Amino acid sequence: MKMLCTILLTLFVISITSENAYSGNARDLILSGNADVVDYYISKSLNWGDFKYSFEYGDRGKYTSYTGEKIEDGEFVIWDRGTLNFDDNGRLINELYEWYEEGIWYKSDFETFEYDDDGNMTFSLYQYWDNEELNNVHRYYYTHDDKGNVLTELYEEYSVDEWITMTKRTNTYDDNSNMTEQIYERNRSGVFGNYLHYSFEYNDINLRTNFKQDIWRNEAWSDYLKGTYSYNDMGFRTEILYLYFSNGEWGNYSRYSYEYDDNGNKIKDMNEKWTDGEWVPNLRYEYEYNEFNKMIYYEKQSYVEGEWINAERVLTTYENGKNMKKRTYDVWTAGAWIPKDTQIGYNDDFDNDLIGYGYSIEYYYKQVMPVMPEPDNKLNISCYPNPASDLISIEFTTEISGYINISIISETGDEFCSIAKSEFRNQGSHEFVFDTIHLPCGTYFVKAEMGGRDAVQRIVVIR
Repeated sequence: MKMLCTILLTLFVISITSENAYSGNARDLILSGNADVVDYYISKSLNWGDFKYSFEYGDRGKYTSYTGEKIEDGEFVIWDRGTLNFDDNGRLINELYEWYEEGIWYKSDFETFEYDDDGNMTFSLYQYWDNEELNNVHRYYYTHDDKGNVLTELYEEYSVDEWITMTKRTNTYDDNSNMTEQIYERNRSGVFGNYLHYSFEYNDINLRTNFKQDIWRNEAWSDYLKGTYSYNDMGFRTEILYLYFSNGEWGNYSRYSYEYDDNGNKIKDMNEKWTDGEWVPNLRYEYEYNEFNKMIYYEKQSYVEGEWINAERVLTTYENGKNMKKRTYDVWTAGAWIPKDTQIGYNDDFDNDLIGYGYSIEYYYKQVMPVMPEPDNKLNISCYPNPASDLISIEFTTEISGYINISIISETGDEFCSIAKSEFRNQGSHEFVFDTIHLPCGTYFVKAEMGGRDAVQRIVVIR
């Protein structure tokens, strides 16, 4: 069996979304009649050579199949393929990976997924084909609360004709769906039991402020690690300070600091270690962006013997400023940047995760016109004034009662802040008032989600 099969299987992962769960950016592209998806990409690898992967898409903008071809002497040679099936609500229910050799397709890896009536994943199973029979590998079970939060995650592996429980996570949440506690159990040398305990605290705008990790020792939870989080006036994280418990007391361990530009893009972050009573630089990262706030440059450096040494970098170019065109990965070796193979990822407007392997990947696009399902229980929002310079009123009308989430999304599809998080509202019309003073001037999307439906409204912030 071709060795690359195992590598490539891990590279194609599709985001599981509920019915009508288009991101604000994707919905806006559909309405404008301009929805671009990756037609194919070319990857270059030092170890495996050059490959071409082509994609076919369904009516919701999700890819339903891909075909890999190896480029040999200028010719395309069929290598592998994947087929994905979705249910009527657009949720992935299975994925089959196959590899090709001497004119024959061989089934390889197979994954299946199950969901509850609210669209939450409850089960996933990973198997592989051998001699026309499916063999079990591992599986996950999930339970959720009525807000869709994961309450438990159980992971099992198949060995010697039986399923063995390997890990279990049990989560607790506050009324705003912030995780406040997690108990992590695992199988150690055949004995299943407690391993780690996490606890979290948040401020009044749902930003995490404190974290603590305990470890199970001598039949009791013992102090291990804790951290505090700091933010600027715009709600961006500026520092994380970690303390480690040793010899009966807490002491400095590690800290991270972050810097942002006027558009809220992270431009620097640095890690320091507490060594011999002082903070010593360890790693730092720098980022650059284009006019559309797309990252075009990333660099990592290590602090060695009193000076910063280059470690790795990622260079990205875009087509029309927005669609990723090419991404490359280099490492610093013997005083020069040298290409190196790695996993290179890209997430498009429809949350298709396109992850390839190599030192360079170049993307080529085509336009599709996905069907945007018409919701049965409509959720409508309106925002005024629009444009806004200070306060903006967000009104929404719902035909059902339930929990509402409202967030501000940037043009790049990132969540800027949360206005309402799992707040219960009855059927009818409601209003939130939001102060845009912390938003840099520009275009945003107000996204409301309720009962598996969503609505998006574009807003403009001016000064």
